[in-house]
Amino acid sequence: MLCNTEYGPERIQAAVRMMIENKVRAAAVMTSVMDAAHISELASHQIATVLLDQGCPERFVSCIRIDYERGASQSVEHLWELGHRRFVFVAGPGNLQPAQTFRQAVVEVLKRRQTPYQVLEGNHKVDGGAAAAHLLLKESILPTAVLCGNDLTAIGVMNVLEGAGLGVPRDVSVVGIDDIYFAHLARPALTTLRIPREGLGRLSFEVLDKTLRSKRKQGAVYTCETALIVRDSTGPVKP
Repeated sequence: MLCNTEYGPERIQAAVRMMIENKVRAAAVMTSVMDAAHISELASHQIATVLLDQGCPERFVSCIRIDYERGASQSVEHLWELGHRRFVFVAGPGNLQPAQTFRQAVVEVLKRRQTPYQVLEGNHKVDGGAAAAHLLLKESILPTAVLCGNDLTAIGVMNVLEGAGLGVPRDVSVVGIDDIYFAHLARPALTTLRIPREGLGRLSFEVLDKTLRSKRKQGAVYTCETALIVRDSTGPVKP
C-alpha cells in the first residue's frame, strides 16, 4: 500500500489507521515528519517499521540515517578545490529534522575550514531559494558559492542570479542536494548531492525483512550514503 502524507497531521493519522486496519506486516515511513505516538501505534500492533532520519531503534522499529556529514564534506571539498572561499548556505525549514541535521553538518564543515560563511533561511521551495538570492543581491560583496538545502532551493537561487545578469557558475557556483529529476534539466545543469532513492528503497525493505525474520524483532540503525554529482552549476572561482 502507498500513502502520501504531504506532511499533514490528519493525512499521517489516516495512513497509520489504514496500515493497521489492513493488517500490513511492515511499513516504510519515508516522511521525516511523524509523531512518536504514531510510530508507537504501529509498533504496538507488531508492524515492523523503518523510519527515515527520525526516531530511535526499538522493538519492531529501525531507523535509516542519511550520512549528511559525509555529504556536506563532499560539497564543500568540491567547491574548495575550485578556489571558493566565501560561502552562503540556504537552509531548509526549521521544523524538519533532516534539514536541521544537514544545516549543522554544513556549518561544522565550514567552521573547520575557517572560511567566511553566512546562513539564510529557506523553505525547500523554489520561491524560498529566489527570496534568499534577492537578499544576496543586496549585499556589497557576493559569495562565490551557494550551498542549498535541496534542489528546488538551488533552482530558485540560480533563476534569480541569472535574471540579475550574473553567470552560474561564472560569478557564483551553486550546489543542491537530492538529485531530483529536474536537476539535470536545469540550465545550467545542477551539481547536487544524490540521495539514492532506489538504494534507499531496497535498504528499507531489507531492514523490514530482517526485523520480521528475527526472533526478538529488535530494530537497529542503518546508514545511507550520499554521492556528489558534478554538473555545470559549479566551476572555478572568478579571478
